[in-house]
Order: sequence, then C-alpha cells, then structure tokens
Amino acid sequence: MGTPYQAVIVQQSYLPADYVQLRADCPALAQTALPRQQVHIVYQQLTTQPYPFMQVNADEGWIEVLYPITDAATQALSQAQQGQAIELQLAASPAITSCPQRALLLSQGSHFGGLVFLLSYWRQRHAMPLACSAIIEADAFPFRARPSQLIISGMPAGVIAAAPLLEDWQVASRLATPDTALVGCFEGTGLALAQEWLQSLSPMIKQELTVIAFGNTDWVQQVEAFKQEFALL
Repeated sequence: MGTPYQAVIVQQSYLPADYVQLRADCPALAQTALPRQQVHIVYQQLTTQPYPFMQVNADEGWIEVLYPITDAATQALSQAQQGQAIELQLAASPAITSCPQRALLLSQGSHFGGLVFLLSYWRQRHAMPLACSAIIEADAFPFRARPSQLIISGMPAGVIAAAPLLEDWQVASRLATPDTALVGCFEGTGLALAQEWLQSLSPMIKQELTVIAFGNTDWVQQVEAFKQEFALL
C-alpha cells in the first residue's frame, strides 16, 4: 500500500443494495486524486478492499468513495459518524485521464464509482468523447434503474435499464446482471453484453473504440483478454 492519508468523515449516504457513499475531508489527497485510482479505508484497525474515487473536489478538499457493505471492515465503517477519523491508503492502481474519440466504459459492482469519476473528470474539462457508452455489471445497483431515453444501436431488444446519473449526463448506459433477473437488464455478464453489441458495429467504429474497465483485478484481466480477442484499444 502507498502513503497513508489522514481524513475526517463529512457524511455517509446510504444507497440501495447496501451501498454507502462516503465523503471525507482529505485536502492532500483531493489535490492529487485521479480517475481509476483506488484507496483502502482504515477504520477501527480494520482495512477495506480497495475502492475507486467516485468524486473529488480539490477546492473544498474532499473525496468520495462508493463501497458495499460486505464484510466486517465495511460493516464497521458504515457505522462511523461525521467527524470521526479514518485513514486512506492509496492502492497500486493505474490512473487514467486521456479522452478517446469513442469510449465503451465497463464497470463491475462498486467500481461503478470509478466510472462516475472518470466521466466527471472529462466533463469538468469539457473533453467528452464524441461517442461514449457504459455497461454496468452488478447483481444489485446503488441506484434505482430507469428506462433509458438514449438509444444504443445494436443492443439486444428489451435491454433498456440505465443509470439515472449517466442519463442526466447524456451518457447512454445499459445494465447487466450475471446472477439475478431484473426488469430491463441484460441477464448475463457485462462482457457478454459488450460482445453482443460489438458484433453489430462496423469495422471502422471498432477500430476507433477504446474500452476502459473498472473492476477488481481478475475482472479487469478478463476485460483485457476480451479487448485482445476483438482487437480493441
């Protein structure tokens, strides 16, 4: 793990499916945090898995992280109150800031937060891709899905559920649920949905498409193999 940063909890927002959005004051980290970087959160001598930044405000000195309540560390952290101290430890995770012409963003579980931060980073710099779509994989989501008003040509019929925040940002998204059946979601993995969609694209568009993954190490490695199979950037 990297250098520890001392932080203070500002608030915790409790979201659907046992997700929590943590905001903490940490001016030193807020000045340097970049998309797809991840942090371990230490509270009461318990250390969480690494989670990506979801939002950062360098001017006000705070960072936000989305985490699921899944184990003793996150259960304890979810009970922490405003004003309590925590420690943030940077994980060995590569940052990404470049903005491609065409992007497919793939996220798994709580790493949806990292996808949000990258889009926010681009939006703040007025540097969005010409075409950008997102596929979000989870068995339960930290938001209330809604039918998309944004068309993604080539998506399977009936796959219309989307992330409300991304809809508001005019980024077309679709949801995939590997182990549960939810209305409007693709029943299968995010990679399976991506594969179906890619088969509908022209060779020229595929050559211009950059795939960016947000997930745990094993899942990101699966995405890298997928990119090689389809000769994607």
